[in-house]
Amino acid sequence: MHVLTKIATFSPERGSFAVWLFSITRNTIIDHLRHQKHNSFVNMETLKDYHSTEPLPEELVLKKETQEEILSALATLKDRQQEIIALKFSAGLTNRSIAKLSGLRESNVGVILYRAIRQLRAQLSGKEEDK
Repeated sequence: MHVLTKIATFSPERGSFAVWLFSITRNTIIDHLRHQKHNSFVNMETLKDYHSTEPLPEELVLKKETQEEILSALATLKDRQQEIIALKFSAGLTNRSIAKLSGLRESNVGVILYRAIRQLRAQLSGKEEDK
């Protein structure tokens, strides 16, 4: 419904239709989460139970442990870092598209991604990362 009410605001000069549509979706989700007084941009818990095939029981255990480690590490990141990682890897957006959505410069998106991934690597390898 939001898309239909805002269709008159679409301008091809400002960006592609996909980015415009994704912006509306993103803002609607953020508004919904704010109303719930919830600070998370992406419900990472739903990723724990996702299985595309039927793996062996020992593979399930290893996968679940790995997912829990990753989700735990992701939860330590700042909200902006979590959001940009979700847009990059879950939504498959480019840094340029993320920059348009978030109001950041493309280079800032790259720096935030680099630092967040470096922090995740350090946590997952058991090292403390200086912030």
